[in-house]
Amino acid sequence: PWNIRLFDINKAWDYSQGEGVVVAVLDTGCDLEHEDLKENLLNGYNFVDDNQTPQDVNGHGTHVAGTIAACNNHKGMVGIAPKAKIMPVKCLGNNGSGSAAWIAKGIKFAVDNGADIISMSLGMSGTSHAIARSLSYAKSKGCLVFCAAGNDGNHVDIQYPANSEDTISIGAIDKDLNVCNFSCSGDSLDFLAPGQDIISCTPNNTYSKTSGTSMATPFASGCAALLLSLVKKKFTIEEIVKEFAENALPLED
Repeated sequence: PWNIRLFDINKAWDYSQGEGVVVAVLDTGCDLEHEDLKENLLNGYNFVDDNQTPQDVNGHGTHVAGTIAACNNHKGMVGIAPKAKIMPVKCLGNNGSGSAAWIAKGIKFAVDNGADIISMSLGMSGTSHAIARSLSYAKSKGCLVFCAAGNDGNHVDIQYPANSEDTISIGAIDKDLNVCNFSCSGDSLDFLAPGQDIISCTPNNTYSKTSGTSMATPFASGCAALLLSLVKKKFTIEEIVKEFAENALPLED
């Protein structure tokens, strides 16, 4: 995908490919049999149907998972951290929406089952005490949480839980490094990542090109996985923000 080529991610693979890092994807689930993903999938959970099978029907979660860790098998596409492991946690239904309770339970499940990073391409207009408690718990356990800023436009403040101090918020840029016109903004926004015309996996061994801060967030999550795999230590949110800021490209005003 262009996001890997533009930022020379393949050169980072000489040093790290995400080995030993677990990224929980809280989304619509994942296609558990996709040939680009299945060798990197761990057991997850389906909080929508309350069972062990987080199968994706919608396609959104599979797309996110592919950007993070589609394996380098010379088929289809490859993810940012092709040797990281994905923990699929289904907390959004087949229509793409979900409850705060499902999301809160998903965060706690991910932390308790060994996730190093949580990637959440989701958001809401209000806040949630249940999600806030789970995010605080994740932070206390050293689990990094990346969250999509939202797609309501540059003049709209980022959504919750991206605007929480316990998450790292991600907006979207295009191939020319311009801020995408759909990407939410504001003082709480931490970073921007590629989010326009992103090619990734979709169910039934297919692929699609999709845009949104949902696509930018797994790029950042994958970069964090490469870093954690390289240095083999945990980072606090403050430390990872500092590390990212020191290595990010400043955009022109």
